[in-house]
Amino acid sequence: MKEHGMQNEKQFEQLRYGFVGIIVSRQEAGGRIQEVISRHSDILLGRLGLPHLDDDRVSVITLIIRSDTDRLGSLTGQLGKIPGVTVKSGLARTPEAAAESTPRRNEMLSNSHPFPAESETAAASLTYRFSPYSMPRELIEAGLEVKLAAALCNARLGYLSQNQLDTIQSRISRIRSMENGELNSLFPLDPYQGGAGTSFHMNLNEAIALDNGLDPYQVVNLHQSTNDVLPTALKLMLMRNFMKLETNLGDFQMLLQEKEEAYSEVLMTGRTQLRDAQAVSLGGLFASWAQAVARDRWRTFKARERLKEINMGGTAVGTGAGAPRSYVLKAASVLREISGLPVSRADDLMDATANYDSVVEALSSLNVLAVNLEKICSDVRLLASGPEGGMGELEIPRLIRGSSIMAGKINPVIPEAGMQICEKLRSNHQLISRLSASGELQLNAFWPMIAYSSWESQMLCINFIPSLHEYIGMITPRREKIEENLKGSGAYNLILLPVIGYTHLERLLQICQTHSCTPPELIKSWNILTEDEQHRLFGSRALTGLGYDETLYETIRTRKSARLFRYIDREYSFQHPGSPGEASPEHQDQHQHEHLQHQQELNDD
Repeated sequence: MKEHGMQNEKQFEQLRYGFVGIIVSRQEAGGRIQEVISRHSDILLGRLGLPHLDDDRVSVITLIIRSDTDRLGSLTGQLGKIPGVTVKSGLARTPEAAAESTPRRNEMLSNSHPFPAESETAAASLTYRFSPYSMPRELIEAGLEVKLAAALCNARLGYLSQNQLDTIQSRISRIRSMENGELNSLFPLDPYQGGAGTSFHMNLNEAIALDNGLDPYQVVNLHQSTNDVLPTALKLMLMRNFMKLETNLGDFQMLLQEKEEAYSEVLMTGRTQLRDAQAVSLGGLFASWAQAVARDRWRTFKARERLKEINMGGTAVGTGAGAPRSYVLKAASVLREISGLPVSRADDLMDATANYDSVVEALSSLNVLAVNLEKICSDVRLLASGPEGGMGELEIPRLIRGSSIMAGKINPVIPEAGMQICEKLRSNHQLISRLSASGELQLNAFWPMIAYSSWESQMLCINFIPSLHEYIGMITPRREKIEENLKGSGAYNLILLPVIGYTHLERLLQICQTHSCTPPELIKSWNILTEDEQHRLFGSRALTGLGYDETLYETIRTRKSARLFRYIDREYSFQHPGSPGEASPEHQDQHQHEHLQHQQELNDD
């Protein structure tokens, strides 16, 4: 029994639980980590998904495994050989003890960001590890701007010393000058977080107070709340991004207008329900795109108007509790002064704290922009389709290989990317709308995802439009294909409708089909119209202008429509399949007689 007990005790000592902390500082290490982990079936739980890492970002992964010393040593040894990976590990008797012992703070965190283990940023960086994303630089800078305005206002009112203000200003200036890698290390939080963004706000406070002796609560955050700082920062970011977007839209509009002028005389087949319709000019197509973009530009400008009212000074719920009245009344004007943006204190700070409808309204302009961008991208794809087996009317640039097997294939990659971006814009707008509606009573707890999704949508637009601009700038018309398609279409049908009516127009088109010619070619062969009348009736101005020349049409109807009717009826009765006596010698003699009579009429004219 004693021997058996000793054996069980040895087995118990061997069957322990291992904890592993993995510090990852290189993006390329992710794949090799996954390979090593996949070979160990005794892993009980852990973070297996690796976030996206910028050059200077560091990720922390923790694992709990059922292991003995040898197996734990094997795992950590394999992981430790991977460049960019540091491993810290140990053993415990239970999974709970292993989880408790997993290196989280000083041991691991000291390698990922500069904050002490007891800081709120350190705690939040371990609490929120859900996505591969980080807080946007534009949002960080907007938050810093609000903090600076608050400090300046407090100093002017005597609540902060000049030395404290100088320290805050100097630190904020230093943070703004950081490269992305260093900034990401200072702001390591996942944008997917709870608490209405309190963790991000504390990250701002602690980043400003880091290593300079300032108290992040009593000094940096004096007279402020997450609930007025972050909504104000969001509006600052949105306004600045809308300004960038408006500039890009203006440049894009100018390009489309240049294309309109360049191709105003290029006639092409118009299409409705993807079927041939009345002729249009290629320049007119670019003009329609330019007009849509011009409206988007105007909506973008007006969107900024919806964001001017801010709740800075409202503190927790919009009542200004915890802040002196002088600060509540002056804070927004100081922010306007240092930002250069036309912001002002909202008339009702409780309303501005609780409700996000102005943000949703402003961002709805991106939803409309998505509609117009997708329409443009779709039109380009259709007109460039083929090129020989489809419409093939636009020559698109070759940016990358179109196929790994079909040599020479060129794909409309930018329009296709754009259509996917537009779907993302619409889904983000729906997400923002739903989250904005979900804010209960005095505060919306979902600021983090509203802010991140708003930033994402704006950046997609800001970055995509210059790419689409460059792409469309390289597009050229395939004139021969355009003329070929136009000749085979019904583009001239409406021109003749007011002259000969629907019934005779149908007959005329059937004759054209039999002879494989266009209506202008057929009518010209009959020598009924003068050269000037022919040009005025079928020229580009007549096809694409606003309405028809009433004087010309009245002249043709009065003097020549009867002869047009006779020739259409004669030709139709002879050529139309199934006509009585078709192709008989008697019918051919009759047609020859009518043709000679027609020539005599022309001579008489």
